[in-house]
Amino acid sequence: MMPPPTYTEELRRAKYHVQVEIEDRDEVDQTPADIPVRCRVRRAFRGDDLHVGDAVRFTVSVFSRGDVIRLGGEGWMDYAYFQKARYFEVFLYGLPPDCEVALSQIFIIGRISLWPKIAVPTESELDAEWAYFKFHGHFGAPFTIRNGLVWWPIRLWRRVRWERNQRRIPAAGCTDPTQ
Repeated sequence: MMPPPTYTEELRRAKYHVQVEIEDRDEVDQTPADIPVRCRVRRAFRGDDLHVGDAVRFTVSVFSRGDVIRLGGEGWMDYAYFQKARYFEVFLYGLPPDCEVALSQIFIIGRISLWPKIAVPTESELDAEWAYFKFHGHFGAPFTIRNGLVWWPIRLWRRVRWERNQRRIPAAGCTDPTQ
């Protein structure tokens, strides 16, 4: 798994940003799998070589609940959702019609829209996300490692549990919390 800002950065780097309608997809007997998908571009937000109506082909990595999936930078889509999907918003590389999804930046959308459903961050927003990540790390807060254990989140969890246990829950029908 890569740092979250890496995936956000791919939104800016991808050559194409399009919304597509799925025309055909292969069925698989076993997951996890990389499934080829054939689509038709319905909206093009970025990229001069790809126009509305053009055909594109790419693969989608899918899994089913309970599967053991390989580690790496790619994201995985639930096969049940993949089968029901009709439209994707996707960021692509390559020469049409054979393209490649940019670091798993593919999203199921309910319908084609005039505007992108996935916001592409500005350069300053991306810099702010990297700064936040470098300070806060994966846990969303500063932490230290002691004896191989993550200390800050565990200490916070213990504090929250202690505060929850200190609250008094009023008896049924009572409005006075001291009873």
